[in-house]
Amino acid sequence: MALLPLGVSFDAVRIPASVVRAALGRDNREAMARILPVLFGGPVIQDGAKWIYALVPTGGIASWPPQAGTYRGTGWLAVPRVDQLAPPGLHWTVAPATPGRLCNLVAVGQMLAVGAARLAGETS
Repeated sequence: MALLPLGVSFDAVRIPASVVRAALGRDNREAMARILPVLFGGPVIQDGAKWIYALVPTGGIASWPPQAGTYRGTGWLAVPRVDQLAPPGLHWTVAPATPGRLCNLVAVGQMLAVGAARLAGETS
C-alpha cells in the first residue's frame, strides 16, 4: 500500500459500497469487477465492505453535486499494490490499465444518483 497525494495526478470520489451495489443491482465482487470498468472507464479501489473510491481527473470538485458521495481533491489516499485485486483489505476492484486513464466523473455521478434513489425506495 502507498499513500498518494490527491489533487496532483488524480482526485477521488468516496462512495458507500451499498450505493454501488444498489445501482448495479448486484451484491458480489465479480459483478462489480465486470460492470464498473464499462461504466466508469477507470480505476476503482475498494476499502473493505464499506467504501469504493473512483479515481477521477483533478479539478472536478467545482461541478460535483454536494449530495453525491464525497469528492476528495486534497489530502492523501491509500492505494493498494497494483497486484492486490481481491480482499482482504484494500484492493483494486478495477485495476489501473493505462497510466493517466481515470474514471469519468459524469458517469460516477450518474451511478451515485441511481444507487441513492434505489436505496431511498424510488424508481429510476
